[in-house]
Amino acid sequence: MTLDQGAYKKVRYYDAQAQAAHLTVGAIEKATNETGLEPLLGDIRPALRVALTQPDTRERWLKGEPVFGAG
Repeated sequence: MTLDQGAYKKVRYYDAQAQAAHLTVGAIEKATNETGLEPLLGDIRPALRVALTQPDTRERWLKGEPVFGAG
């Protein structure tokens, strides 16, 4: 089976969105460092799984417990 040359398309890169994402990550990193909370950077999917399956995740995280595995 061969792939059609049109199967590969360029992914558009939007500078404004990339910059907004970079600034958001920086703000989250700064806020968690300043408050002593566990950072949520990197792949968010494992943290999301924890947050959705453990009902007390938010309260534990706000108390400073390392609930997302980064600590």
